[in-house]
Amino acid sequence: MTFKQFKKALKEIISIKEDTENLNKAIKKLEPDAGYLIFSRHETLMVELLKIACDDSEWIDYFLYEMNGKFSKKKNIVIDGKKFAIEDYNDLWTLINK
Repeated sequence: MTFKQFKKALKEIISIKEDTENLNKAIKKLEPDAGYLIFSRHETLMVELLKIACDDSEWIDYFLYEMNGKFSKKKNIVIDGKKFAIEDYNDLWTLINK
């Protein structure tokens, strides 16, 4: 998988997560007692395929679910005593390919 393909796939996954969240906000406005919609099968499939393409990297799950798909300047990742941040797609790509 190239960096360009990786970035495109990750952007699509983040877009799905954002669209789902926006849909849930709109439904809550219309019906405050409504439940929360989850489209996990589609998202899970995309994430699993991306992980396979990236040698099953745990950093994809970390970025999407622990960091909620948001980049951060905080250096809260420690590898071999060095602190790292995931500020952009390049940083995540670098962690995956270490």
